[in-house]
Formats: sequence, C-alpha cells, structure tokens
Amino acid sequence: MKLLLENWRQYINEISEQRSNWITVAETLMDLYMSNPQTAPFDQELKNRTVEEHGWTWEEYMEESERRAEAAFRKDTKKILNINEEQVIYAGILMLDPDAALVKHIQSIKLPDDAVRLSSEDLHVTLLGFKALKSYKKALKAIRVAGNIPEGPSISLLPDVEKRVDEASNRTSWVLWVENQQEMKDYVNLVMGMVGGPDDPEPNRKFHISIANLTGNPHDSVP
Repeated sequence: MKLLLENWRQYINEISEQRSNWITVAETLMDLYMSNPQTAPFDQELKNRTVEEHGWTWEEYMEESERRAEAAFRKDTKKILNINEEQVIYAGILMLDPDAALVKHIQSIKLPDDAVRLSSEDLHVTLLGFKALKSYKKALKAIRVAGNIPEGPSISLLPDVEKRVDEASNRTSWVLWVENQQEMKDYVNLVMGMVGGPDDPEPNRKFHISIANLTGNPHDSVP
C-alpha cells in the first residue's frame, strides 16, 4: 500500500484502532520514513549545519539523521496515542520513559529563568546510547517487534536538580539523577545478554533525566 508521508498522522489514527501496541505503529511509520528520509525537517536542519562544522564523517551524519527520525516518530506517536505508562523504548537508543505521575512531578519542579523545559514527550532515561547499540540494531528490533523487551525497572529519582555544562559542545542542561543506578545497569546487562552483547557496554554512563536546557530542543542537552 502506497502512502504519502505527509498523511502519516491520519494513518496513525487509523491503525491505532486496530493495534494496541504503539511501538508497532511507530515501527511501521519508521519503515515509511526511511524509504524517503529527505522529507524530514530535522534532516534539513542537519544539512544546513554542515558535516564539516560538526566534525562528523558522512556515516556519523547518516546515523544522527536516522536517530532523529526515530526519536521524532516516537515522540509524535506517543503524543497522538496518549501513552502514559512507564515503558522501555528502543528508538535508535534504548530508553525508559517515565509514567504520567513522574512526568507531572518533574514539570512541577522550579527551574532558573534561563532553563527551558523539555516537553513531556522528551523526558526519558537513556539506558544505552546509539553507538553502543549500533551492532545490535537488528537483534533489538527483532525482540521489540516480537514484544519480548523485558519490563524495565521503576525510575527512582534523587530530589536535587543539577546543572550540567559541556563547554566543548557549548551545551547546558538541567538533570535529575536516577537513584537506582545499579538496577538500571542490571537491566542493561539483561538486554545485552538477549542480543549477544557484552555486560556494561557503557561503563561511564550515569543514568539521569534531562529536564531542561537552553533551547527546549532535546538534542541540545548534555548527553
């Protein structure tokens, strides 16, 4: 069936009545998107900021473009289907979305005047980054489509907001650190075992939720 990409929101509403799992819906949309990635506005944004400016190779540029595509479809699909539960998502990165109660708490936190809040759809804990998962994309996609990604741990956050500054990338963001760090790491090892990967693939990762930055664009947060 041929579909125009500009009609994808209508398509979500049609097929969401037949499919309860929004990840399956997003997967279908991603297949449509990747057949014609030049149509995406964030892809054009990347083109305007040249590969040389970022110091990327062409492969890294294409990876970033795909990651943004996956993140955008995840965000819009979640918004349209009104998903509020805590859920593990694979969309280029492996992430854990907070439930509605935790999102409400995060949005109630007072922030400094120069902090621009991220939208509720952008709030998540990154469990594994794009590069760490690059070799396991097909395996992760297979267990996602089969509905076999194990349920993730509940998110427990420390109370204090911390300002993070990366002078090299000229990025500033405000974060809440996850309290149950070991539980998150154990979950990552469980998933990596399912796809044949190593334990602790990102030993320096400290789990957190970025809640604000200087622009409100999640791509401008400190990783």
